[in-house]
Amino acid sequence: MTDLEPRPAPPALPAPAADTDSWTTVVADIARLAQSVAGTEFVPKEMRGKPAVVTAAILAGRELGIPPMTALQHVYIVHGRPGQSAHLMRALVLAAGHEIDYVEATDHRAIIRGRRTGETDWTEAEFTADQAKRARIQLGDYPADKLVARATARLCRRKFADVISGLAYTPEELADRAEPTPGTAPAPGPRRTARRAPTAAPPAGGPPLPNEPGHAPEREGGDPRQVRTADRPAPDATATPEPAPTPPADPPPAAGDDDAPDTAPSPAQNRLLQALLRDAGATTRDARHDIAARLLGRPVTTGLNRADTTTVIDALTALRNSGHPDGLPGALTAQNGPQ
Repeated sequence: MTDLEPRPAPPALPAPAADTDSWTTVVADIARLAQSVAGTEFVPKEMRGKPAVVTAAILAGRELGIPPMTALQHVYIVHGRPGQSAHLMRALVLAAGHEIDYVEATDHRAIIRGRRTGETDWTEAEFTADQAKRARIQLGDYPADKLVARATARLCRRKFADVISGLAYTPEELADRAEPTPGTAPAPGPRRTARRAPTAAPPAGGPPLPNEPGHAPEREGGDPRQVRTADRPAPDATATPEPAPTPPADPPPAAGDDDAPDTAPSPAQNRLLQALLRDAGATTRDARHDIAARLLGRPVTTGLNRADTTTVIDALTALRNSGHPDGLPGALTAQNGPQ
């Protein structure tokens, strides 16, 4: 009888995932912490004064296993989508016991390689200045750092997706995907034939909250700025018609206009906010103002401008998607306590 050759031990099974509802036991404490720090200089300007957004960022960091203040420095919200910095991606990969190595990091090219614990072969990811130029990505005054960040994100998505969890993109990548790069021509849209009539500037406080007196719902698929045909005087049947002048192209919006304090919310924002408030059970003016005030961290007595509307929509969406057993009303109560 010959000795049997010993068989290698099977690989260890991954540790079971943490309870996805574990946040329900700490959300009230996190909300109180967010309320305390939301107005401080430790919070990025985009989140400052927005305790609901700060709460969501801390919860996102908790899922990655990082402490609250680290989450506030490395978790970002860009156009409603969360992302994390390339620095945090590398830190999480190294903390998990894997390896990352810099093959090349110049102003023209970055090559990063990585391998998981126990592996001998490396996986490489590359990002070059030529690729950035073709994608109209601005590298600024520190191109090497920008290229390394892009290569890092590529490598982590390909090799360490389990480590970076659901926050697979950096804030710079999210910004590139959400809006055109300055200096590039916007995509052509359908040609408009209606002429615009001058309109009064929106009130400083923005339009009233949806479902309040004074909020006129827009026609589905229509542009509320267009002049209705019935509002125009009928043409003289005896006059010789003149060719209609070609309407001027819409000027591109100035940078920062969306965040101006007197900019009114878009029709799409109004529709979405109406739906979220209905889901939250806000059927009265006072209830709507109360929810907005709690999420913005300040009293609300008038309508919301575009920036405030965006903040409330983001916060309500995050709470609705949090998985609370009582839905959005329950998540609101858990965050703020019974009102």
